[in-house]
Amino acid sequence: MEYVSSVFLSSLEFLSIILLMFTIFNLSFKRFYLYTVFICLFLANVSHYLRNSGLEEQKLLSVSIQMILFVILVWLLYRINILWAIVVAIIGYASYIVIQLCIFYILLMTGFMTAEELVPNTEKYYTLQFLSILAPLIISHFLKTVNWHLNFIPTKKYLKLKLKNENLILILVSIVTFLVSGILYYSISVGQTTIFFTTSVLQLLTISILLYYSVRKEINNDY
Repeated sequence: MEYVSSVFLSSLEFLSIILLMFTIFNLSFKRFYLYTVFICLFLANVSHYLRNSGLEEQKLLSVSIQMILFVILVWLLYRINILWAIVVAIIGYASYIVIQLCIFYILLMTGFMTAEELVPNTEKYYTLQFLSILAPLIISHFLKTVNWHLNFIPTKKYLKLKLKNENLILILVSIVTFLVSGILYYSISVGQTTIFFTTSVLQLLTISILLYYSVRKEINNDY
């Protein structure tokens, strides 16, 4: 039962990440239903295995491993240039993390839970997980309603990408965001609340930079 609930909720998490990612970058979702189901179930099972493997190294690196696999799957299955796949996947994943952090801090301020209670497979963790799944879906619906999206990501897998200006900045900041995300979840795993709060601020900063340069690239029509 614990396996079913864990994989089911994790699958919904990855689905909300993918829907938010597709909405932000105005990518066509119609051709990729089966691929999306595969990605969600595959990564959900990877997440469950890493959390319950009994190996501390795998638990601590769980999110980093999942993010790397997510980038690879976005590249291979959604047919996006590998460098743009890094940007798209990291922005999608990191946006979800920031949304989850905002919800967590709201629950923290209301006294519903503490940083020490941020433990997987508990009632309060499931509540945070459910709200974290719901929020990106609401945001995606709102962005579609107001017709806000970015169009600069080419959908040709082997299209050559010029590493200059905003392109280079986006890729480098995406890599930094990946590292910060790994440290953030590592701090949760080892119970380091000071590192957790510090990296939360860094996570917000890096995703803000990514979105800023993405919007700037869109405004300048730098496709």
